Amino acid sequence: MSPWPLLAAWMTLAAPADFSAPLRARGEKEAASSARLTSDGHQLLLEVEVVDTTPSSSTDDVHSDHVEVWFSLEDLEAVGPTRFVTAGEGRLYTVNGGDKPEALNRSIRKRPDTPAEDDGGLDCTENESNARQSIGKPPSRRVRAFFGLAHLGLFRDGRPAVLYDGPLYAAAGLAPSLAPGDVSYEVQKTKRGYLLKAKIQPGGLVFVPRTGVQSLRARVDVIDAGAPGAPELLRSSHPAPRWGEPSTFQVVKLARPLAVRLVAGVPEVSQSEEPELRGLPPFFMRVGEEWRGVAAHSEAPTDYSNRYCQDMARASEVLEHVFLQWKLGPAAPFAGPDTVRIPVQGTAKDSMSLRGLGETSGAGELLLSRGAKHRVAWVTGTTQLGFRFEDGSPGAVVKQTSWMFGRPMGGMCGAADETHLTLWRLAESGPTSDELLSWGDCSTRLEHDGEELADLQQGSGSDESEASWPGYTWEQPGQKLRVRFADDLWVDVSWNPRDGSGVTVRAEKPEEEP
Repeated sequence: MSPWPLLAAWMTLAAPADFSAPLRARGEKEAASSARLTSDGHQLLLEVEVVDTTPSSSTDDVHSDHVEVWFSLEDLEAVGPTRFVTAGEGRLYTVNGGDKPEALNRSIRKRPDTPAEDDGGLDCTENESNARQSIGKPPSRRVRAFFGLAHLGLFRDGRPAVLYDGPLYAAAGLAPSLAPGDVSYEVQKTKRGYLLKAKIQPGGLVFVPRTGVQSLRARVDVIDAGAPGAPELLRSSHPAPRWGEPSTFQVVKLARPLAVRLVAGVPEVSQSEEPELRGLPPFFMRVGEEWRGVAAHSEAPTDYSNRYCQDMARASEVLEHVFLQWKLGPAAPFAGPDTVRIPVQGTAKDSMSLRGLGETSGAGELLLSRGAKHRVAWVTGTTQLGFRFEDGSPGAVVKQTSWMFGRPMGGMCGAADETHLTLWRLAESGPTSDELLSWGDCSTRLEHDGEELADLQQGSGSDESEASWPGYTWEQPGQKLRVRFADDLWVDVSWNPRDGSGVTVRAEKPEEEP
């Protein structure tokens, strides 16, 4: 038996829909068309009854008989604006929350206030001017861009569903796409028009919260192309629909929330009760067969060439909107078969860096141990070694490299990296960490807990690439590690094998020539 009759029977017998609405055109007092949406905990079930006695033969995705379904994240603040201004640099701005080009032009041309002679403060006028010039060159123009929205087309003739608005996603630097099976539907002809029944998997929503879909915003529109030469007619679940405006979508609370499988075989990624999981991206976007982490970020254009001026060297009335993305996986064990290590890597790091965003922002790894009670840690770095403490708790040695001031800045050491080597333990009571070593580009000091251990320039080096250092060798597995920085320069790090306490370090330095 086809699954569609079963679906229809289920929807007939099911509890009241999570969302149902008549579909009316402007000015219509009565509506024969209607939409009904519910969830079975795995997918959304949509049924749209359309009254349309003038079938159109058009196969155009826009100008033909079809149903358009709009979804968005419930939180409009998370979705952010859909209307922006740009100054020709392919970047998205709002000025005092609006999208007026003349306002952005004024911001670019604004002359910074010159500090008074007796002010005693920093003169950051040049830096503020640089920040404003970085926005672009007038004349500015309006632009639309979508984040957190999905716009689907389902057709009277049953052709494959489409995801509209590719250029508007591209304007935000995004490229979502549906996987086969994300949206499936059938259409039945009726005496008065047609009945459309669809199954929409979480991927069909395109953007979902990491913790699954408890609620969302939705709107259903029916487009009646009419007879040849007749004007199109739009019937909508909203009395005053506006194209691409999630404020005209209805909030839908799902009686049966949708679970989302973000990483194959690791359902814990979508569990909300673990505080450590909050380091993961807050939302995920469908990109074919995979999910990609996403988030909206906004900040004022700022000149970081003088870090002492950064709080004043900005166009404070302007916000630049950037949509960050991260890739997850693949998942792999790190300390035995019952552990999972999931890398979370930012994409387009270089372009984000130029806009003052931390290169490692939101990037790191999820470490997960499964058992009677799973244990989880979010680490901002990369696992170098995994092992077990004597009590069976998973442990990891994690290396984190980031900019010294959180982002590249002007001045001494402004773009320098600093690296920290950290010992992590996934204890039953919660994750713990202790810093083992630190070093950076701005100094040759190798340190532990602020104390200098060695001068990295004193090592004789190696024939191997510097990128291969440091190297790691277990002197005693799970309790004593040799970290080698050169052929004749290394540090022995040890700790209590039971719980990781009592970290001690000892550096081996090359002997100085007399």
